[in-house]
Amino acid sequence: MEIHTMITYDRSPETEAEAFPATLTAVIGEAIVALWWKVFLPRHFTPRGAQLYGYAPRSAKYQQTKLRRKGHQDPFVWSGTTKAMATGMIEIQVEAGKHFGTSVVGRMRVPHYIFTQRKQHAQMWQELTVTPPGERAAIAGYVQRRLVERIQLDRFQAEVTRIDSSF
Repeated sequence: MEIHTMITYDRSPETEAEAFPATLTAVIGEAIVALWWKVFLPRHFTPRGAQLYGYAPRSAKYQQTKLRRKGHQDPFVWSGTTKAMATGMIEIQVEAGKHFGTSVVGRMRVPHYIFTQRKQHAQMWQELTVTPPGERAAIAGYVQRRLVERIQLDRFQAEVTRIDSSF
């Protein structure tokens, strides 16, 4: 996902450039938690989510058995383990980027069968983590707004520090 924005700086570009990577990393981590994990991920466990995210169709036999035994046809919910694990905790990791800068990764724990590649299993990991263009745009907008807010707050705090130190 790429985010394009233009920011006008009041301070020297060197000062802004030194603070920017840490601010960007923090804001992206915040976006992963605030939007993707808290808002978008729970949608993956709903019948509407199966349509929205384009899940592979499950067999009629599986759907009938699930409805009979569990009383619903919610995707990724048989025993509830996957949903509980995925929505229960996310770990934000900051890693060195391969080409430049840093990479912010959200890691969640899920049962091992989510990663299986057997013929009868859909590509569950891909289905669980798919992020359509509308959601990517919402995340990018969030990051952009929060970056502007954080940069303005950093400037305000720097000005207040300068005022306080002149007494």
